[in-house]
Amino acid sequence: MSALELMGELEAAAAALQSRPDIENAIMRAGVPRRCLFGNRPLVGIGHVSFESAGWFQFGGETVAWVVADGIPDGLGWRAVTELVAFDPQNPNRWAVRRGDHELLGSDLNAAALDYASTLGLPIALRVSPLAWLRSGCDGMVALDWGFDALDALSGLSVVCDSPQLLKKVRERIVANALDRVNLDLMREIPHVA
Repeated sequence: MSALELMGELEAAAAALQSRPDIENAIMRAGVPRRCLFGNRPLVGIGHVSFESAGWFQFGGETVAWVVADGIPDGLGWRAVTELVAFDPQNPNRWAVRRGDHELLGSDLNAAALDYASTLGLPIALRVSPLAWLRSGCDGMVALDWGFDALDALSGLSVVCDSPQLLKKVRERIVANALDRVNLDLMREIPHVA
């Protein structure tokens, strides 16, 4: 699936959301900042999806899911959409990907901030779910795939997790993959992290 096809799917999902003010209001009541929903670079839409068993989703199913984008920004718009993630708002800790070659949600959108943080030794926020990422104003990242590549991308960084459960999971994955270069902590009151 090409970035252009993902862009078309995101635009359709964003348009579907704009036609449903009840869902727009529910998303904002869930703590998602308004700027994530509107403008030239929407990050959220909705779609009827089916969740496949291998962690993928397809459009055209029965479940009305929130659809979240990651991509490479270009001014006020998108240069490329690199991944779409869907989740049922009734179960936000279970999500599925559209393309499947993206380990960290937010890694493209926040690439400049992540480079800046790693250069200065600032912590990188790791969120427990796409909903938690949206609530934070898309600050940090979400591990979509717990394989070696996602963990390797965190190597040499200072990472703060937004929940004790996520911290435990990351520690387990680091041990299982014999990585020892990730500095982990539980998120506290930190004014801003990448």
